Amino acid sequence: MRRNSALMMLVLVAMLLALCSCSSDSSSTPAAAAVTCTTDATLCGSGETCLDGVCVDTPLCTFATDGSLAITADTTMASGVYNYDSFTIAAGATLSFTGTEPVMIYANTVTIDGTLDVTGFDGMDSSSLSLPHGGDGGPGGGGGGGGGDCGNGDGTGGTPGGGAPTPYPGQTYWSNGGNGGNAVGSTAAVASGGDFNYGGGGGGGGASDDGLNGERFAIYSDIEYGYGGDSFSDAQMVLFTGGGGAAGGGANGGGGGGGGGGLMLIADTIVISSTGVVDASGGEGGTKTDGDCNSGGGGGGGGGMLWLEADTMTIDGAVFALAGSGDLDTTRFGGDGADGRIQLSSPVLDMSLGTVDPAPLVRTDGPACPY
Repeated sequence: MRRNSALMMLVLVAMLLALCSCSSDSSSTPAAAAVTCTTDATLCGSGETCLDGVCVDTPLCTFATDGSLAITADTTMASGVYNYDSFTIAAGATLSFTGTEPVMIYANTVTIDGTLDVTGFDGMDSSSLSLPHGGDGGPGGGGGGGGGDCGNGDGTGGTPGGGAPTPYPGQTYWSNGGNGGNAVGSTAAVASGGDFNYGGGGGGGGASDDGLNGERFAIYSDIEYGYGGDSFSDAQMVLFTGGGGAAGGGANGGGGGGGGGGLMLIADTIVISSTGVVDASGGEGGTKTDGDCNSGGGGGGGGGMLWLEADTMTIDGAVFALAGSGDLDTTRFGGDGADGRIQLSSPVLDMSLGTVDPAPLVRTDGPACPY
């Protein structure tokens, strides 16, 4: 009797297990297959885009492969191309860059309450305690030429392309200023260094116009002075880069300023608040603070390029791509650089409360999002 009861219990358990298995099988459904589109975006639904063969939600402007970036303290990054969801710089914070290639930032939203800095570096002073090195260019800008020697020592050229001083014929330590460096991708004539003889000033860096010539003391016909660098590119920025580097002054002359950098901001929305600054100005020329000889001031670097494009853009702060100033305090002045270029492109643009210098090229088309 007990054996029969146990047997009946085993049969009942087996039937229950079979019933559960059948119920589970009958209620399961296969997972939905991802919609593949290859290169045919028409297979995707409304608000979707074909990306790498799969339909995904279309972003406002970029797929934000670099996430979001919030700058809250002074920060230095490598130049290059970035894709963000949101890109913000807090008030009081400055974001600057190292490297020689222009900066390109694609984002869905851009908010600048602090400073976005792609300026060229100033040329160094010549003294018994300081060598007159040329300033480095901002990202995309040319380096400044080194100041020449008359006892204080030669400066080195700034990066990229800033020239070293050249020896004056027949002398061991007297030298002319070094030439300025070209903006990345430019083949325009560069600013030339000031002559040792009578301390010529270095030429200013070229950009939207020619840089200005440095000063000379014109007694002998063979005395040269620093010529300004030639202009390059155009208002539409067919060549998008920075500004030209300035040349160094001769005979204990100051170093040339570096060219301003190139910065492209493309987003759905750009807001530059009243405390926000975007700056691509050229560096200033160095001077002589002590030492022998009549000396030439370093030239000022050319302004860089700023390209801002958004569906909606508000500028309540400052946007600059100004020329660097040539030094005026040395015996012979250095030439000023040329202003850079600014392009603002947006169907909804409000810059009534802001400062934009030099005057920009304004377009009414927005970005071709998504990127």
